[in-house]
Amino acid sequence: MPIGRPLKTCQTLVIDRYGRLVPPGVIGELVVGGEGVAKGYLNRPAETAGAFVELHFDGLSGNTRFYRTGDAVRWCDGQLQFTGRMNAGQIKIRGQRLELGEIEAAILRTELVTAAGVSYHKPTDGNNPSLIAYIVFKDEQKPEDQVRDHDTAAAASNDASEIVELEDDVLERLRAALPSYMVPDLVFSVLHLPLQTSGKLDRRQLAAMAEKDASRGVRRAAGNAQDVAPADEMEAQLCKIFGDLLSLQAVSPLASFFNIGGHSLLATRLKSSLESQFLVAIPLRTIFAHSSPRGLAASIRELVASGSAHKLSMRIAAPSDGTYYPLSFAQDRLWFLSQLAYFGSQDICYNSPYTLKLEGRLNVNALERTIQEIVSRHEVLRTIFVEVDHVPATHVVDFCPRLEIVSLAADTDEQTIKALMRDDARRPFSLDTEPSLRATLFKLSEESFYLLVCMHHIVVDGFSLDVLHHELSEIYAAFEAGKDHPLAPLGIQYKEFAQWQRSEDFEHLLKPQAEYWTKQLRGSQPAELPMDFPRPQHLSHEGKTYYAHFSAELLTGLEQICKKERVTMFMLLSAVFRVVQFQLTSQTDASFAFPIANRNRPETERLIGFFVNTQILRLKARPSMTFLELLQQARNLSLAAFEYQDMPFERIVSIHNPNRELTRNPLAHIVLAYQTVKTAPFTVGDIHASVARVDMKLTRFDMEIHFFPKDDTLHAEFVYSTDLFKEETIVDLTDRINEVLYQNLLLRPDLVVEEIPFQHSAKHLERFGVPLAPPPPPPSSSLVDALKKSVNAHPDLLALQDREVLLSYRQLNTASSLLAQKIVQASRDACEFVAVCVPPSALAVISILAIVKSGAAYVPLDVRYPPERLEMLLRESGARLLITTSDSPEFANNAEGVTRLDVSDFLTDIDLTSPVDFDCAPRSDAAYVMYTSGSTGVPKGVVVMQSSVIALVSDTNVYPFQAGDKIAMINNLAWDASIIDIWCTLLTGATVVCFNRYDVLDLVALAEQFQLWSITGCFMSVALFRQALDLAPQLFSSLRLFQVGGEAFYYEDLQRVKSVNPSIRLFSAYGTTETCVFATGFWIDVPNMPISGPVPIGRPMSTVQVLVVDTNGRLVPPGVIGELIIGGAGVGPGYLKRPKETAEAFVEFGFDELNQGVTRYYRTVRHCFHALLTLA
Repeated sequence: MPIGRPLKTCQTLVIDRYGRLVPPGVIGELVVGGEGVAKGYLNRPAETAGAFVELHFDGLSGNTRFYRTGDAVRWCDGQLQFTGRMNAGQIKIRGQRLELGEIEAAILRTELVTAAGVSYHKPTDGNNPSLIAYIVFKDEQKPEDQVRDHDTAAAASNDASEIVELEDDVLERLRAALPSYMVPDLVFSVLHLPLQTSGKLDRRQLAAMAEKDASRGVRRAAGNAQDVAPADEMEAQLCKIFGDLLSLQAVSPLASFFNIGGHSLLATRLKSSLESQFLVAIPLRTIFAHSSPRGLAASIRELVASGSAHKLSMRIAAPSDGTYYPLSFAQDRLWFLSQLAYFGSQDICYNSPYTLKLEGRLNVNALERTIQEIVSRHEVLRTIFVEVDHVPATHVVDFCPRLEIVSLAADTDEQTIKALMRDDARRPFSLDTEPSLRATLFKLSEESFYLLVCMHHIVVDGFSLDVLHHELSEIYAAFEAGKDHPLAPLGIQYKEFAQWQRSEDFEHLLKPQAEYWTKQLRGSQPAELPMDFPRPQHLSHEGKTYYAHFSAELLTGLEQICKKERVTMFMLLSAVFRVVQFQLTSQTDASFAFPIANRNRPETERLIGFFVNTQILRLKARPSMTFLELLQQARNLSLAAFEYQDMPFERIVSIHNPNRELTRNPLAHIVLAYQTVKTAPFTVGDIHASVARVDMKLTRFDMEIHFFPKDDTLHAEFVYSTDLFKEETIVDLTDRINEVLYQNLLLRPDLVVEEIPFQHSAKHLERFGVPLAPPPPPPSSSLVDALKKSVNAHPDLLALQDREVLLSYRQLNTASSLLAQKIVQASRDACEFVAVCVPPSALAVISILAIVKSGAAYVPLDVRYPPERLEMLLRESGARLLITTSDSPEFANNAEGVTRLDVSDFLTDIDLTSPVDFDCAPRSDAAYVMYTSGSTGVPKGVVVMQSSVIALVSDTNVYPFQAGDKIAMINNLAWDASIIDIWCTLLTGATVVCFNRYDVLDLVALAEQFQLWSITGCFMSVALFRQALDLAPQLFSSLRLFQVGGEAFYYEDLQRVKSVNPSIRLFSAYGTTETCVFATGFWIDVPNMPISGPVPIGRPMSTVQVLVVDTNGRLVPPGVIGELIIGGAGVGPGYLKRPKETAEAFVEFGFDELNQGVTRYYRTVRHCFHALLTLA
């Protein structure tokens, strides 16, 4: 039901359950902002807080206060469409959560009906629940004598054939548009739906109707799978084609191609066979939608009768005689890469080895003749690549390869043999001077051999290796027996295929395919995985292969899901990998590559050559979608990719023209494949041959994942770049895939993505270096005690300095004690909080120490704030004493109940020659209250305990300040970085050097002052750090220690610091005001730090525990992005006078994995992942 567009004075948004904007077409809750939004409910604060909320969205300005309507809507063609109430139509059926409104919207999209309502009926007898749909047909559709009114359960007439046919039509359309679990079990047509007085659907009355009608309907019939004879000649032909492809003697006309051994690659060959047989173009979707001979026969007749099928006349014909021929599109790209100086002679990533282990009495001469015959049959294997008029071309040469024999000791172990074969296979080819094939026989004894045939990828692909395997067995058997081989001559050669790709016929074929890929990949993003190492400027292409296998039970379960959901194993595994990848990265839009055979022309089936095409599978995921929804998306897009597989990857890349990097493949960095062709062992006479895999230890992508069935189990090869990943990360990835499959989707494939849990243990986390031990309890000493200890240790060292003041530790102690006495005298009673609004200076530091000595906690106020904000913060804090100077803003003169203590002349009025030591017992354990606006814009006072500050300073690994160090205080007192400048400096015997706000504005002058005053240490925000790099890089030249944090930054920035001061020590830090400045950090190994990439935020400090959890508060494994939570000594009591916000942000978690009971943590709402923590 459309409800239009927002009025001019209103702002309407659609959000999900987490308060995030949802894209057009997705159902969410309607929130309304603007002039019409009321203040709330009279005398109902709780209800007001729940319904009237503050929302902030990046890129959206204007209203921040919205009313949550509770109505479920979605944007459709620029208008809001009402679908019901939030959660009112949400049910769970067969373990699957779904919105009834989604089904109702799908029914409306059939364009047959004007209204629809779906009810969920759960029988009381324990039988399976069902979905019952009620529909109102359009006037031109419905025969009214066959339709009943909604308020009666009686049928309108006995003859309802026409309306039943229409209902079946609706069901058929829904089956094509929705996952199986969302298709209604029963459909009833009615004259109108029950409505409330407001015009909204009356779901209560609809449920009553469903209760009556549940027993009247007939559930969707299951297909009849019994074997029957073909009905006609076409069905018989189709049964034979099925049998030939699947090596079956007999096939029922009712048998599904995919249930009797078919898969996506064979479906492509089936399409080719059908088109050759019937001379019409058959879309691959038709084979998936009607996968039985009978279904295909009906579809082919319908295509021909409707005139929608075009006759096939294109054939790959032999070209006219010539010397040079064009390259195929795929060869073009490999030739281009081979010419780049970056690859040079080391272009070995594209070497393709074929290896056999041969046992028995081998006829070496027959084997050599076999290889020579194969090369003679396939011209591509004796082709060189040259330039003619600056254009690459192929040229077929005379080439009769010799079999090189390498003799080895009989006891040579297999590992050594494979290493020798790998070294041989990694020898580069010279494409312009020699054919891209060589053969080597490693001989261990008269009955033990290893054969290596190495070819360049430019002349061969994976399917070609199976052709080679077949021909080698057939031809060797014949030659060994002294006979001619039985293989028929090839109809065409690869050069004919390459020339056909340059023809007008091929361009005509590509036109609709180009349109599809242009639209499909617009704005796509490559799928990413968390990496262990920053991406180098140049990848070495060195890689490793990790082999994994999954149980036979798992493979059986996956095959059952494939049959039920009518998908291939590749479609299923791609959806599973996308779930895991989404869990690891939260990447909603991600594309990965997959190989496609591209042999959909019958002429190409028996050829060796580089036919394989790379296609892109772009899958969009969101937490609330179900796995079955993702699976159907993978199915539909895979079918489209197969349908449009002629489009060369190189042409797709040129259309989208992504930013090209020599170290990254365009459009996708991860390859996923499912290998269904089985290269089986063979026996010829006395020889038994089996494939011997050789790990080339190379990779062309960030990662390639190849699944394949073997010995009734599922196997996988993970080929990964060692420049980017550690092996334990790959092991963890395979474990995660196994967990998602075996412990979740195999049992409940209808799970919602966000409900798929992580299974892991503390030991598993520790394997990746995640520190899990609870931090030690906070220290019991006070800040006054710690300060006394530092004064006694360094009484005569310089403690505090600005342009006008130089104070030793003894003098600082005296000055702060005298001011503490004044504070006690000025207080009308014992103050718990004392505010200080003094410009950054030595006097400001003395004031802070004096407040703590007086027994109060200090509340720093920024002198730059407008008076209204300062007055508000003063009221919020409840401070009744305010320390100011003549330079402070005039805002508290008339503040009710607040005493102002002006300390402008304090230092000139006191005598520092006689030591004074004064302090009072603290009235609370708090050290200070620091105000932070957070994400809401409303200031909140964070209460931080003295023990938290002492714990912060006690971590000497983080603060290796030394007596005599000079630490620059350039941070505002109202920002928690000032805790480092003041307390971490004074409690370690170093000197606080104060700079005023005007000093910081002139970074060039500040750099000169750093040099003049011999500053050795400094903490900066990332923003100020980058300004300093651009305007005054010499600022860093005198520093021994430099700390930076507050937001994400990059190694490129630190490299610039290193160029100015190679000996500097650099510290990356992260923390929050709520957890006492820093929670994590690490000292960077400057000489060996990476050139580029994000700088991690480090590991937790010794008194802190940091964990990463998902949206449900569960620990996530290493590498998975989640929310960072912080526990330990830095976590304070919360927000001053803000119990609701405190309860939301400071929470108690108990993790079974840690076995440490319930602990209090602060939720940062920042996303990161384990290892050296990296902000996401």
